[in-house]
Amino acid sequence: MTTREELFEKVDAILPAIAERRRYVGEHGIIHPDTLKECDEIGLMKTLIPKKYGGFELDVETMAGIIRRISGNCMSSGWITAFFIGHNWMVTRFNEKTQDDVFKDNPSPKVPGQIRPTIAAKKVTGGFELTGRSHWNSGILQGDWLLTGIMVEGEGPKLALVKAGDFEIDEVWDMSAMEGTGSHDMICDKTFVPEHRIAEIEGFMIGKTEGTALYDNPLYSLPVLPFIYTEAVGVFVGGLEGATQHFINMLNGSDPTYSPGKLAEMSTVHTKIGEAAARANAARKLSDALIREIMTTQASSGITLEDRIRMKVDAGFLINHCRESINSLIHNAGARSFENKSPIQAFFRDINTLSVHAFWDWV
Repeated sequence: MTTREELFEKVDAILPAIAERRRYVGEHGIIHPDTLKECDEIGLMKTLIPKKYGGFELDVETMAGIIRRISGNCMSSGWITAFFIGHNWMVTRFNEKTQDDVFKDNPSPKVPGQIRPTIAAKKVTGGFELTGRSHWNSGILQGDWLLTGIMVEGEGPKLALVKAGDFEIDEVWDMSAMEGTGSHDMICDKTFVPEHRIAEIEGFMIGKTEGTALYDNPLYSLPVLPFIYTEAVGVFVGGLEGATQHFINMLNGSDPTYSPGKLAEMSTVHTKIGEAAARANAARKLSDALIREIMTTQASSGITLEDRIRMKVDAGFLINHCRESINSLIHNAGARSFENKSPIQAFFRDINTLSVHAFWDWV
């Protein structure tokens, strides 16, 4: 069975190629197919899939480490990889028959989607009929299934797993940042979903469903929101670390515009480099602490409502720290950091855009 260290080693080997494809990702609005192929070859999508389905059944700390590494080279690629790894964990909230549908014949399933109930659903013989539009489905063009929130007529919100090909895709994603996530809309027009692929939203969110009861591992009964923090913080921290390294390389290899000598020899540059490195290091330490707290709390006594509130505050603080840090960094990086070929401006745009997400709104 693949260990965390072995998986990290395999991820590190594909990082240079992911970095080289960053421009492609931004220009084409999709993760490079070779990146997904390489992720499949090293088994990334198996990270949190249960062992009973051939998965590695590792932990959220491993997932966060993978995402941080990839995001340090391309944040769009990190975001999509986070979804494809993390949403396989969400599939375990559904009953065993649904898990069989997703996992049994596909060793590396990809399940984009979002859980806001914007799709109308009507009860019909054998299942539900879905009609409507779902927004912000990152990775939908490369998904095998789609997880979506539905509003069932006369019953209220639930969740559904819809097979790729059973819905239309409206390619509306046209953004100045995180371009490669391809977060397009799903459109359903009387799309049929069998009853067993529907989950109750309350149990799904708190971690008590027919599916979670299949596993003794506390990983699978973790509440959704703390899990999402472990899924996402690596994208921010990795992006900040990537920008910081490019910042250091740029200052060490450049000459000052209006002064003699080398930038790397100037004390003010040493200060700027030190501050940027300290901010990135603090972000990683805060991320590691948050993830450890989530893991240990869940394994010992289970995560309470009070725990979830505190974890949301901590996640919001961390992400705000990353936003403030990248803004300070690019201010010190000079005009060249805004060239289209500069990775720093891409990290700057991506972090500022992601930081306004409702899950970790800091204001």
